[in-house]
Amino acid sequence: MKKKVPAAAAVLVILAGIWTVGTGFTRVTGVFIGDYTVSDDGSAMTITVSVSSSAGYIRKVAFRRPENGKLCLEFISAFGGINGNICAKNVYVIPLDEDTEFIGIYKSKNYYEPALVKSSSGEWVMVK
Repeated sequence: MKKKVPAAAAVLVILAGIWTVGTGFTRVTGVFIGDYTVSDDGSAMTITVSVSSSAGYIRKVAFRRPENGKLCLEFISAFGGINGNICAKNVYVIPLDEDTEFIGIYKSKNYYEPALVKSSSGEWVMVK
């Protein structure tokens, strides 16, 4: 009987570790850009992001450039579980090409919500 307790505890520790690390590989859909600045040469943009829910943090952003001057951002959850903040950060620098005119945020399969667009004057404008 005594050997079952340590084995059960070991299984629980392993499962907790898998859950803690595994949650850090999920895409976060409730992200919004709170602030942004464009570099002087226009080659990069620094964005500050937040999560719209009361739980969750972001640790990484992935870039996709599908076509036609679009830049699609996919945000990845921080490690540590539902409200884990291991490796979390909220400021990211994203590279911009000359032809980039749209920045969207991943919301669901094949849908990126417009967040920032380049105006006809060449300035970036936040989509409301």
